Amino acid sequence: MSGGSFNYLYIVDPLDLPQRMEDLGAMQKTLAGLGYADDVAEATQAVIDKIKEVTAKFNEGRHPWEDGLEAARCKRADLEDITDRDADDEAEYQQLQRDLDAAERAIGELSSPLYWIWKGVEWWHSCDDSEDTFKKTLDEWRKPATRETTNGGVE
Repeated sequence: MSGGSFNYLYIVDPLDLPQRMEDLGAMQKTLAGLGYADDVAEATQAVIDKIKEVTAKFNEGRHPWEDGLEAARCKRADLEDITDRDADDEAEYQQLQRDLDAAERAIGELSSPLYWIWKGVEWWHSCDDSEDTFKKTLDEWRKPATRETTNGGVE
């Protein structure tokens, strides 16, 4: 089986991660179940917790079935399409932009460093790579100086 064992979680935009909670949960459980990757399992859980925190802010005052974050994204897109926004629309647009940028930063700061970890697990579980390659990526991720590099120090 090639590719997609976690629905390509590792390439998902931070603001799209809230729609991928099932995949995030599966990734977290997989990492926790390895017995040697508790630190990245905890880091993945921190992403899940941050998403819950961020989305709760967008869902205040909404019905339980409504997705406030997605509604905010749609409202921003609608306002972007208005070429002659009045002052109220412009103020609402600017506030939505600030709120969504803050949400993206909050989620992205935690999820971005996990890119190569999630990719490694996905490729390993899809039989595109080996556990040994994942372990090398994990070892490099654990070195703080390489956590933010483009490939975690692994070629």
